Amino acid sequence: MSDWEADSDEGEPCVSPAKPPLSESRSETAGPSRALGTRPVGEDKEGRGDGKRWGSRPASAREPWQSGTLEYRARGSFRGGGRRRVESLPLCFHLDNALVGTLIGRGGTKIKELEESSGCKIQVAKGNYKAEIKIFGGNDKQTKAKMLIDNLVEKYSQNNTGEKCIKDSFKYKDIGSTSYSESQSVVFNSGFNSPKQPINWASLRENKAKYEAMKWADLPPIEKCFYKEEPKIAFMSQEEADKWRKENNNITCDDLKDGEKRHIPNPIHKFEEAFKHYPDIMANIKKVGFQKPTPIQSQAWPIILQGFDLIGIAQTGTGKTLAYLMPGFIHLDSQPVSREKRGGPGMLVLTPTRELALQVEAECLKYSYKGIKSICIYGGGDRKGQISVVTKGVDIVIATPGRLNDLQMNSFINLRSITYL
Repeated sequence: MSDWEADSDEGEPCVSPAKPPLSESRSETAGPSRALGTRPVGEDKEGRGDGKRWGSRPASAREPWQSGTLEYRARGSFRGGGRRRVESLPLCFHLDNALVGTLIGRGGTKIKELEESSGCKIQVAKGNYKAEIKIFGGNDKQTKAKMLIDNLVEKYSQNNTGEKCIKDSFKYKDIGSTSYSESQSVVFNSGFNSPKQPINWASLRENKAKYEAMKWADLPPIEKCFYKEEPKIAFMSQEEADKWRKENNNITCDDLKDGEKRHIPNPIHKFEEAFKHYPDIMANIKKVGFQKPTPIQSQAWPIILQGFDLIGIAQTGTGKTLAYLMPGFIHLDSQPVSREKRGGPGMLVLTPTRELALQVEAECLKYSYKGIKSICIYGGGDRKGQISVVTKGVDIVIATPGRLNDLQMNSFINLRSITYL
């Protein structure tokens, strides 16, 4: 016979106590099992009992809702004053769904820590706007858990940093060894008493030049302008330049810098008008067999060779890659600090996809200029092989953002040496 059974006067089968309804209010003075919808164990139909004492059920055999019981001595229902156990009802309340998300945390880790701190079982049932919180356990533990949650909600509302609030509140795992009034001051004061200092934007703007100088103070100087305009191009009138642009893919040019507009260089017509003073570049162009620059190259090279930033928009196959590669070769080789002493690559080509990165690499490998080395790094490729090449020393890095960030964060690439993007 189990611990929850007793002999009846007339030999009728015993009835185990039913699970208490969750909606009933908690009471320590409620009557015996008739208040729970069944007659007490050990009574017959007329209410006569034999006064047998209830056995105590092992904790390992209880259901989760049966943890934390109240024990009292029944009066008037049992002959002989038999004693029995009644499980305490859960403590129920509601919270906004947003607060519940902060309380639970990813994977329920935070609510598990809250259960460990209070010794209670906590269940959360989300609704459309609010969630019902149920706390199972003894009265003291339920009160403790409720006060912990109330403090978390209050701190979240005051500081709007719920993640930090919950993280800090479980800093001390020995909360159960102290009283709640003592542990409260220890747990909930972490990180909430120091006011946030506002950003002084006016001071930052006033000292912008100073901070800019500090930012670049320890970096080597950069040479940007390598363009020597041919007299024929320099003497081209505005009408002639506009007519040429209209006849060549209807090119439109604009200066996006605020304030006074800068002069847009006139387009070139031949390769020599851009690279006359760079014979190695001309040798590469002749080796490939190009006859004349494409429209975007004609307009882009005079701008990029002067060291200005450029946004170039053109159709696929119109020569955009070569438009920035050729000035990049000249830029890398003409810096005051030689490539060997820069401590890292000098040119970065950032592409959104692996396919485009491989296309740029294939285009770059067609040309050789004074021993410049390049590498293509991208996710899904041989990471160990890419690291090996990068650490040996390269001048041009063609990369996708993810793999570039990976190698940079792990100190395999030094981006402080980049001067041409």
